[in-house]
Parts: sequence; structure tokens; C-alpha cells
Amino acid sequence: MYFNIGSHLFLPEGDDYSKTEFDQQAEELLSEGNNLLNRLRLEQCAEAQLLAAMQQQAELPKPVSKKSPQKDSEEKKTYKEMMEELAAKR
Repeated sequence: MYFNIGSHLFLPEGDDYSKTEFDQQAEELLSEGNNLLNRLRLEQCAEAQLLAAMQQQAELPKPVSKKSPQKDSEEKKTYKEMMEELAAKR
């Protein structure tokens, strides 16, 4: 355990730690924390982009079919019915 007050480092009696060891540990912890924060920020950004893309896709207008209702009913006829109609027209 150590106490850092301003630029002075106070160590409890009996401990023989050096300031460089504390600096190294603090630097490692800081590096791990920064890596974790960066990863979380990237995940949050990816989620936000995904949500924005989904909202834009939901807001797009549905394509309108250019076919008329009469054509739809004609297309549902079987081949036999179409041939009978052609024969009746002749």
C-alpha cells in the first residue's frame, strides 16, 4: 500500500517497493482500462450504426406493384383455361 500526495510518494514502514514498480503497475492498469474502453466504444458505435440502418430501412416506402388487379387474375389462370379462351376467340 502506498500513499501519493502531490508529487511525493509515502510508503508504509516495512515495505520496500520502488516508485518505478508502482509506475509500471499503474501504466499496465491504465493500458488495460483504455483497451477495454476502446473496445466498448467500438461495440457501442457498431450497435448505433446497426440501429440507424434498421430505422432507415423501416422508413423506406414499400415498392408499389405496377400490375393492375386484372392482370393478377389473368396470371392465375391455368394453361388449359388460356387455351380454351384462345379457341373460343377464334
